[in-house]
Amino acid sequence: MKTTKQTSTELVIKSRNRALVFTIGVILLLAGVLLVTLIRVRPLSAEELRPPIPFFQLEEEGPKTEADVENPSTANASYRLAYYFGQLTGQGLRPLIACGGVGILVGLAIIAGPYRRTVVKFDKAQHHLTLKQPRWFFRSKTEEHSFDDLADVRVERDRLNTRENSYGVTLVFSHNEGAPLSPNFIQYKTVFFLSESFRYDYGRARDMVDSIKSFLTAV
Repeated sequence: MKTTKQTSTELVIKSRNRALVFTIGVILLLAGVLLVTLIRVRPLSAEELRPPIPFFQLEEEGPKTEADVENPSTANASYRLAYYFGQLTGQGLRPLIACGGVGILVGLAIIAGPYRRTVVKFDKAQHHLTLKQPRWFFRSKTEEHSFDDLADVRVERDRLNTRENSYGVTLVFSHNEGAPLSPNFIQYKTVFFLSESFRYDYGRARDMVDSIKSFLTAV
């Protein structure tokens, strides 16, 4: 997380840069495209696709009827299917083509995935903050909350991790539904992980919390 803009009325904080993840996705995509494009694979001929006579057919007695040819047994159909895929993968370059296809799919998934930065904007002029979170296929989810709903800004620690860099920053929002003192009145809180993960030391997380609180309380 990093403060990218701060004025008397605006404070913009962005999550950590994920350039490494995006770079890996681009490399996988390009490598997959090169494998599929540059490698020439000889197509299987009709003779290669014709399976040999299986042993269970040799033991059968009597001539084949037209119905037997049109409706092969389950064992015969399974044998033909297994032989077909065996021929496809038996050629030396087929596994490389498969790897190229996997690289393309994984690369596209990473590039189009929610691996961009999360942006949090505090706006004193509008008296609200905006949360912009990345989603799949280059889309984003935007939420707006009034400053009145912001109950707390605090440092959180990963309770399952004892390392020094196991702290993060969270925003706590308070919500009300229904009329106060009525039977249908509900009050609850939601937590937004500003740091997205517990990757910071206590000092850096504390500095970010103090910076946000100072901005909100400054006249």
